[in-house]
Amino acid sequence: MPKLRSGEEWAKSLRQDIKTEIGLGWNVCGHKRSDGNLSGSCKLTHRTEDGRRSSVMLPFPWEASSKRQILNKVIAIAKALQADPQKELNEVAKINADTLDEQAEAQSGHGLTTNKGWDAVLEKFLKSKSSCRWKTLRDYDYRLERAMALLNHHKPKPRTGLGLMQAYKEVHFLGPNGEEHKPGAQIEAGASGRKKSLDDIGRFLKFAVDVCGMPKRYLPPDRKQIEELVGFKTVSTTHALTPAIKPDMFVELLDDLLEEGRVREYVAVAIVGYCGIRPSELATLHQVDGQARVVSTKRNTKQMKHPPEARDIFPLEIKGRNREGAKVLQQFFGGKAKLPAALQVQIDRMKPDHPNHIDSFSYVGVEFRQMLCVRCRAWKNLKSNPGTEDITPYSLRHGFAWRANYGDTKMSHRAAAKLMGHDLVTHQRWYGRWIDAASLKAEVERVNSEM
Repeated sequence: MPKLRSGEEWAKSLRQDIKTEIGLGWNVCGHKRSDGNLSGSCKLTHRTEDGRRSSVMLPFPWEASSKRQILNKVIAIAKALQADPQKELNEVAKINADTLDEQAEAQSGHGLTTNKGWDAVLEKFLKSKSSCRWKTLRDYDYRLERAMALLNHHKPKPRTGLGLMQAYKEVHFLGPNGEEHKPGAQIEAGASGRKKSLDDIGRFLKFAVDVCGMPKRYLPPDRKQIEELVGFKTVSTTHALTPAIKPDMFVELLDDLLEEGRVREYVAVAIVGYCGIRPSELATLHQVDGQARVVSTKRNTKQMKHPPEARDIFPLEIKGRNREGAKVLQQFFGGKAKLPAALQVQIDRMKPDHPNHIDSFSYVGVEFRQMLCVRCRAWKNLKSNPGTEDITPYSLRHGFAWRANYGDTKMSHRAAAKLMGHDLVTHQRWYGRWIDAASLKAEVERVNSEM
């Protein structure tokens, strides 16, 4: 380790801080030219376990006022090298060349140039997420643009990860008078929108500290503090569940669609409701040896790790409807029944050779919702009935789950989960929990009558 010269006593504590933060093998010193004179720049040297040394120049002057910047920079480089040991020191240093601590810059009297500080961190973070789906990237852009505005312009300026999240809550969650709940709040306490926003900001802050060398005070707060920022709902978890369209409501909707002359809409609703598929899975509906099948369109973080699987689907019929579900499927595969034109357009766009190709099934789901909620009088009539104001097009799928759990078509939860394309835990958590008072009473009476 190079000896310190007169006037460099400040570097002793810097070296100790580096050792404490990232361990042995890292050293900084003033760069000496070939003629023996100091250049005034800072040199970083890394020694690997096998004794190999490599050095790189850091973009800071070798002086006490740069101590904090040098420390943050060395920590960022070390963590980046640990994350990707195949890279050389000079590659890692170049990648992180523009992620400086903005506060240290301000204290040293050097303003941030274009693409420095948080702007550079944001650019790197979004680049690291480039493989995500377009909806995920859209959400990151939207939420982090708001976070950046707070980091740059909010008063007082957030100086910690917790401070940023508190400012985000104040500006984007609460109402004008600090209301936590509707109708005043922008996003109600306990809502998923709050949790998703803070989770995205937390990922961004962790990336900023771990990869880009931002100060540790910007690390996201612990889980308990985030839960307090999200808040708690004033309604029960059961009330917040998506309600099911029960058999009598489903039959009424189908009959009204036919009466309205919307035969193609009837076909789409019948397939989704009788078979319990996701509306977007209409895009993957096909037949193999006479058996109807769909491919799962659910692509969350867990499922992105594995290719989607096809599953067999079967209509869960309703008594008195003369096996209506099976007939609609037969007519559809026989070419006698078709889906609405606008819905079919979105399905066709999923084909790789389509001139306006898309790679997200969400467009199909959105069009299905538009078809019902905007253009179908039968759907609006259904929602005008007492107790149906909370139903959504996805309630058709929940209606399948209800029929599979209660009444004449009751089956095991494992079988129902398999038909719907999710695991047993998901089925019991989201689909098997909803039950209204009438269904609960009927179930008790059924059990008692058998005694």
